[in-house]
Amino acid sequence: MQKISSRISAWTAAVLFLSLFVNAFYGVKPAHAAGTAYYVDSAAGNDANNGTSQAQAWKTLAKVNATTFQPGDQILFKSGGIWNGQLWPKGSGANGSPIVIDKYGSGSKPVINGGGSSFNQTVYNSTKTYNTGTVFLRNQEYWEINNLEVTNDDNFSVENNDSAAFRAGIFVVIDANESDRVYNHIYIRGNDVHDVDGSNNAGPKENGGIITVIQGTASTSTRTYARFNDVRIENNTIRKVDRVGIRAAAHSNYVNDDSFSTTSTRTYGNWNTNVYIGHNNLEDVGGDSIILRDTDGALVEYNVANRFGTRVASTNAIAAIWLAVAKNTVLQYNEAFGGPASNQDGCAWDFDLYLENTTYQYNYSHDNPMGHVLMMGTNKNDVMRYHISQNEGNIIRHFNANEATPASIYNNVFYYNGAAHKVIGGNDATKTGYQFMNNIFYNTNPSVATNWGTSANWGQTSFSNNIFYEASGTHSANEPSDPGKRTADPAFVNPGGAGTGLSTAAAYRLKAGSPALNAGKLIADNGGKDYFGGAVSATAVPNIGAYNGAGVTVTPPAGVKAPTADAYVLDGSGAGTNYGTAPTLYVKDGTAAGYTRKAYLKFDVSGVSAVNSAKLRLFGGNTQDGSNVQVKVSGAAADGWTETGLTWNNAPAATTGALSTIQVGSNLTYYELDVTSFVKDQLSDGIVTLIVEGVSDQDRTIQFNSRENPANKPELVVN
Repeated sequence: MQKISSRISAWTAAVLFLSLFVNAFYGVKPAHAAGTAYYVDSAAGNDANNGTSQAQAWKTLAKVNATTFQPGDQILFKSGGIWNGQLWPKGSGANGSPIVIDKYGSGSKPVINGGGSSFNQTVYNSTKTYNTGTVFLRNQEYWEINNLEVTNDDNFSVENNDSAAFRAGIFVVIDANESDRVYNHIYIRGNDVHDVDGSNNAGPKENGGIITVIQGTASTSTRTYARFNDVRIENNTIRKVDRVGIRAAAHSNYVNDDSFSTTSTRTYGNWNTNVYIGHNNLEDVGGDSIILRDTDGALVEYNVANRFGTRVASTNAIAAIWLAVAKNTVLQYNEAFGGPASNQDGCAWDFDLYLENTTYQYNYSHDNPMGHVLMMGTNKNDVMRYHISQNEGNIIRHFNANEATPASIYNNVFYYNGAAHKVIGGNDATKTGYQFMNNIFYNTNPSVATNWGTSANWGQTSFSNNIFYEASGTHSANEPSDPGKRTADPAFVNPGGAGTGLSTAAAYRLKAGSPALNAGKLIADNGGKDYFGGAVSATAVPNIGAYNGAGVTVTPPAGVKAPTADAYVLDGSGAGTNYGTAPTLYVKDGTAAGYTRKAYLKFDVSGVSAVNSAKLRLFGGNTQDGSNVQVKVSGAAADGWTETGLTWNNAPAATTGALSTIQVGSNLTYYELDVTSFVKDQLSDGIVTLIVEGVSDQDRTIQFNSRENPANKPELVVN
């Protein structure tokens, strides 16, 4: 086991939870009945002390773990202290008088370091064992665990796929063999859980950051009642843990059950209730960021999953935030990005099996190569609405089975590169019970249409009032039939311009004049508001997409210049041909004659008196093979060329060396090249000609949007 001899990390200090009135981070706390405050100081404490004042603080976890605490008590660890081992205090609080673990004093959060131990326990009156965690509660209720730094690292530099080496940070269990009843009020808030070296194999998922679970050995013919009520996991930071970031309330208390262990909840109805998972920040999780199961009425909101599935094998199935065996669940205002490049599932969201009345809404996901969502089927009343997806893989990774009752997928935005993935991963057979309404499918690829698979994929689904936009102008023959179909550019404010953070998706509001305005289908029980909080009427026709407001008038910043002319030129047999009206600017440094292409752009800067910086912004990417390709920009002194007259034979030569060079990848996005020095030199004549070309015979075709393209046109940004 590895011990910490120095500060593990400098975490942001939280406001001390002592007053029981107002906490700046969490808001108003309920008033609790008074108990005894016990202090623990790893440096100056002494277990012979009574522990009831800072001057008489205890020292060790052993002393805390040997104490049975009473309702209303507080266990306060000194800020900056470090304790090695497991924290397992005994006792339970009561309704209105929870037992509270927190910190005292200023400085960084107290560290509880598990040192790489599994801290195994045995289920009561059985031989079944299970791992626990660095901070542990067993058959205890009315506890609050706040403001700790928790770690449990064996050796993260060695990959752990040992099924016997499960580890966790904070672990709360009900042993149903010993106590078959409801356990209440488990609050886990404001903790920093990191470097938990759990197992990444494809087996059980009860290891990772924060875990709540029910254990036991009941047979499928035996009814049990064990469950959690009133669980809140909020405002925690979870970083570099395996395999799961947060796993809430799963039943593992039946033997000889089906693979999902559904007998407990679906047959006996002992659903975990009043479960809340919110405002957690999860980063670098080896597998799944958040898993919810065996719950009724849970709410999952305002969580961020950044880089999930970072260490599981690609054959293992993971997702960022998902649920199974649950009902009446809402998952909203979450963000997921940075998923794995290869995985059996690997999406941001997942309607898994045995669900009823599940709503994913107001979520934003981006840059997940495997895709947006999994639709596993067999469920009742799945709803996905007001989602925004940018630069993800398959829109639907799997259509796994028919729905028991129709799933509604409406008012979502899918912004994607049609050359990278299909709408559906694989060629799943036709499924029934899926209806797509008021969605925008926006394919950015300038030459490849969306791959809708075969018509059999969509034969028994229904589509109404969707926009199918193709930047290439070409539509697949298998694009679904839709009586209210539109194909025009939806005119987003800044397509492709969202970044990290829910608010950045404002790029997908609609401009004035958009064909999506007031063009949707009226949907009952529509949630009452759009992604941005704007009202959605129960009686008025809505917009198509995730924005339901009036069209936005966008005025370009004064420093943004549109090209007055642009064109590409081609050598070889195309050397005398003009391509000035094409919607695409092709760039390629070919290895043979007839394949090299250069792009020319002209800007009027006559109104500019001084330049601090100037950047050429081009939207596009490598649509040929996805590799990174070098592109350079040069300047030309001759500005007399015209868009409809320019050819390879008459194109002006560069009069500068490379002004800047960048790597262009497969992501279709804006790329920036610094041209400050040349623009400064050209202020005297007020015209700037720029030449964009490939470098070093890389023989890869880059496509950039031209000024004729309806979206994401070239820009010269001058400040």
